[in-house]
Amino acid sequence: MTDRLLHFTLGPVQGFVAQARRTRDLWAGSFLLSWLAGQAMKVIVERHGEIIVPDLKQDQLFIAMKSGVSGVGPAVGSLPNRFKAKVPVEFDPVLCRQAIHKAWSDLADEVWKRFVEPVAGLGNGTQAIWDCQVASFWETAWVIGADAGNGQDHAWLDRRKNWRTHRPTVESGDHCMLMGDWQELSGFVRSRERRQQDEFWRALKAHVDRESDNPLQLDENERLCAMALIKRLFPHVAKEALGWMPSWDGQKPLRWPSTPRLAATGWLRCAWKKAPEEAKALVRLLPRDRSIEPELDPGNRLSQIPGALLHRSGIENARPDELAGNDGDAEATRGKLLEAHKALSDEAGEPSALYALLLMDGDRVGALLRDREPEVTKGLAGFSSQVDRIIRDKKHGGNTIYAGGDDVLALLPLEGAVPAALALRECYRGSFAEATISAALVFAHFHVPLRHVLREAHRQLDDVAKDGNGRDSLTVCVLTQSGVTREWVSTWEMGAATPVQTMIDAASDIDEKTSGRFFYAIREQYDDVITGNVLGLDEIKQILLAEYRRDDAGRTQTHDAGDHIDRLFVLAKRHAVEGSPRAEKAPPVSMDGPLIARFLARERRQA
Repeated sequence: MTDRLLHFTLGPVQGFVAQARRTRDLWAGSFLLSWLAGQAMKVIVERHGEIIVPDLKQDQLFIAMKSGVSGVGPAVGSLPNRFKAKVPVEFDPVLCRQAIHKAWSDLADEVWKRFVEPVAGLGNGTQAIWDCQVASFWETAWVIGADAGNGQDHAWLDRRKNWRTHRPTVESGDHCMLMGDWQELSGFVRSRERRQQDEFWRALKAHVDRESDNPLQLDENERLCAMALIKRLFPHVAKEALGWMPSWDGQKPLRWPSTPRLAATGWLRCAWKKAPEEAKALVRLLPRDRSIEPELDPGNRLSQIPGALLHRSGIENARPDELAGNDGDAEATRGKLLEAHKALSDEAGEPSALYALLLMDGDRVGALLRDREPEVTKGLAGFSSQVDRIIRDKKHGGNTIYAGGDDVLALLPLEGAVPAALALRECYRGSFAEATISAALVFAHFHVPLRHVLREAHRQLDDVAKDGNGRDSLTVCVLTQSGVTREWVSTWEMGAATPVQTMIDAASDIDEKTSGRFFYAIREQYDDVITGNVLGLDEIKQILLAEYRRDDAGRTQTHDAGDHIDRLFVLAKRHAVEGSPRAEKAPPVSMDGPLIARFLARERRQA
């Protein structure tokens, strides 16, 4: 026997990726985790091993790492933090851990030397805090052994992870405002050393502003740990650390839209075309170098405005330094911006305040890998290579955060979110036999912290779609600052019914054909009989038709009421995998599906 199987994993995943305040933080955490996992894979390949899962033949990130690409390179994290390899019998997995720590340490050194070291003397043990956090953050685990030939090796890591050997340090002092388990870098305790702490962070922000040539990298009151600061500033040292600048198009350096900008995407295109003079008047009130937002369309100068200032609430709540070069001009600028924004909104409407976060995960992939590893691995590679193209398609207008194997994480404007999810599902289903995937779409208000949106997406995917509806399902919810206000879950298709496609179709005109009071009247008058399973589905459908005709009696109908109710009923009826215990206990009908379709129709019409 000359080869052994190695299963390797790197973490923490949620502790690094999900703790994000900005969209770029979320992308950077995901990309860096993927890149670090690639360092371990690269060591194996260089020492005559073979990565079995995932299939790396088409993976652009690994190809760039292996070939040493320069200039611009891939921007999508596509390598999973967990992999399987065949290695020579003499291979020591410690080499994988060492490669990860070296790459991470080199990246951290670039951020330290350029941004932190010049002001570290103002802190209280800042370098010691930095060194300790950088050295102790990552956790690796592996299992290595002979191949029994029965596929049971896929359970090795799950058993190994029950044996906890990683002991993160217990951090004292004030903690990071982004990753709360870790100490912020100044080393001062705010309750007794507020002035020193503020001086350190003011000096660091000023130096970062100069080095990055942008005053928006750090917020005025942000106090971060080493990991959070590395995520935030990583793009500025990417060329030194990676060897290339991450880019979407292979030409321009990467720029990420903010969540307010994502929400306003459709409105930006509409407003620039519909009211060009009013749009240009708004643009003229702000310096062009105040934004790090990416260009939406060539020539659309409205998209150069910082995302928050596209919204009236953002203008009202903006700090003076976000509005003008000095405090004396700020309030005058605020008033002019509000006037210009009103003039533009009178012509083009208000921008949406909600965007979409999409999370997808294949169903029972572990079992499929045990049974048909070569076929499934190849299929997953083919799927992941198509994800970014689908997400970034102009019809969808999204941004891919992660696309590796059966996992997808992306941000999209509302109008393209459900079609993108359906297109990805069709792509996945065609990748290999018995392929099913579940997804969660969270339509989130941009005021909801990004980490809360991601947490809700995981809850929706795991509890609502997979466990609650029996997998092969899509769940859609609306998340505001007060919590989840709407929730709809359905299988992608059920027999002849295609609920998700029906949602897309209904979102084109349901608001014109159905008043909001119709849905609320159904809830108020019939909620008990519907949720209590008192009536059958046909009887409930007849009630909906009768109430719809009564609600529409004062208006001239230009459509068939029966056909319209048929479509609404596809969205109102529960579509679950047969035999799902939790789904069987749920109400058979809910108005949330039609209400979400109506909400999307109104947002789409506004955009």
